[in-house]
Amino acid sequence: MKLDRLAFQEALDEIGAKAETGTNFSLQVLPERFERGVELLADNLLRPAFPETAFKALQQRTRQAVAGQLQSPVYLSQRAFLQAIYPEKDPTLRQATPETVGSLKLEDVHAYYERSFGLTSQLLSLLGRSRRIRRRPLLKNISVHGRPPDRSRRRISRRCRVTRLAPPLYRTGAGSG
Repeated sequence: MKLDRLAFQEALDEIGAKAETGTNFSLQVLPERFERGVELLADNLLRPAFPETAFKALQQRTRQAVAGQLQSPVYLSQRAFLQAIYPEKDPTLRQATPETVGSLKLEDVHAYYERSFGLTSQLLSLLGRSRRIRRRPLLKNISVHGRPPDRSRRRISRRCRVTRLAPPLYRTGAGSG
């Protein structure tokens, strides 16, 4: 489906859902709209749009933020502390610079995404009254849209687990304080 940022938000608004994406993701939606919410979330995570114009704008903002950070007294004192306790070539001492951020290409973002994202090691947790949600179609939907390619579908669906926390985290009725 590959929705851009605005179309994705509009689709979430249509079903009254709130979603956060990235390496830690979440979805808040009513049970009757859950399957559509998972479909949108899975599509966003597994087939991101990565528009060139958005990449360039974010890259420019990040370059400016990094340039400012490298000059801040708090950063400089933290950096001096780290240099005092770690050996010279320690990975902890690596830092972004405006030049390194500027040298990134959209292809680098795609390559990082391919290495870092996927559903092969995700744990899905359903909170609340999840009995009404059909779990098998949910896992099948995510597995079909997931990576690696077709030959690994069974492995993905086996490793993705849906857990239910009971009792629900809320109470209803009078006197439930």
